[in-house]
Amino acid sequence: DITIVFPGAGGRDLLSDELEDALCRSSASDDAFVTTFDWQEHRGTVLTAAYDSEAVGETVAQCLWENMSSINADIRSVHCVGISVGAFAANAMAMEICRRRGPAQRDGTPAPYVRLTLLAPFTSRG
Repeated sequence: DITIVFPGAGGRDLLSDELEDALCRSSASDDAFVTTFDWQEHRGTVLTAAYDSEAVGETVAQCLWENMSSINADIRSVHCVGISVGAFAANAMAMEICRRRGPAQRDGTPAPYVRLTLLAPFTSRG
């Protein structure tokens, strides 16, 4: 299982670190992977942050999807978590994975279950 947290435009902070720690501790699986993707360096201006965040989410999903078979892991679920304007990245990632997946992967294993959690989502676009 994979969980990726996208923090707000300000990058990682105490809240995102605390959330990552809590998700790691609450995971029922020893092989779960939880990380925070700090996309701050890919953000242009405050006015373009929502669009920049979407592009980041799509790119992360594409990279993950293209490398799923090479990491030799049975990925049962992908959990995308977005905080503030990072919600655009999480939503774009979830949508891209859902768009790419079918009922089963190439090797016949079930496609991963995709979950989306938006925390204090920022809903304005510049």
